[in-house]
Amino acid sequence: MNKILVVGHKTSNYQLMMDIVQSYGVLQALPSQLYQMTPQQLTQKILQVSKPQEVPKICNDNHLNSKNRAQRRGLSKNQPKNTDLSKFVTTPYVQKYPKKMWDGLSMDLMLSNSDQPLWGWADSEAICLLNYWAEFDDEMAFVLTYDQPSNMLKKLILEDKIVVDDLTQDGLVTLLQDWMDYNKEILAFYKKYPNRCLLVNGEQVMYSAHDYINSVANIAQIELLDCNEQLSEISTNQVAPNSNLLD
Repeated sequence: MNKILVVGHKTSNYQLMMDIVQSYGVLQALPSQLYQMTPQQLTQKILQVSKPQEVPKICNDNHLNSKNRAQRRGLSKNQPKNTDLSKFVTTPYVQKYPKKMWDGLSMDLMLSNSDQPLWGWADSEAICLLNYWAEFDDEMAFVLTYDQPSNMLKKLILEDKIVVDDLTQDGLVTLLQDWMDYNKEILAFYKKYPNRCLLVNGEQVMYSAHDYINSVANIAQIELLDCNEQLSEISTNQVAPNSNLLD
């Protein structure tokens, strides 16, 4: 396997998981050869053409009454309008299967990176295309990242500036349900392809980066470079090299 796809909830450390493996020699994916699309842009295109119709980001309002719509968005009647959870919550995560005619876009990406001995990318939105990529390329390995729901809420509050006082109970339930739906899909894929996946706790990797790298090398059946200076910058809190990444 000469390519790695890192996937995790948008509030997890999924991008950091890619940064760490890049510090050991995994190259960043180049844009596709003909269409000059990054893997993330390719994801968006494939998801777009895979959907039968345009669906609102949170849910299909045609199936909900006005009361349920407000609860689903987690907004109370008197809640400030600037508290919008829609950018943090998506529709339930289900696997998408584009028509074969769109495989050319994916092949274009593979051709552009064919001269790279070991490459990959990180993409939170690729959660709905895990089965697609697994079937499209049997030489692709997957790093599946998860974290604690408390870390998800902390990130939304600290980095995305969600105001705690503006959140209703329904709003918290909505965010937690989104986190659960995403990670259920990760777990289902891991159970389907255990020999091609590495399931890691993103926070725990910060304390055991060497174990993480060894596990990635094992699952991808590759040899990675020795530790370099970039790793010390990425993982400054490495204190438990023997920690179990799956805990």
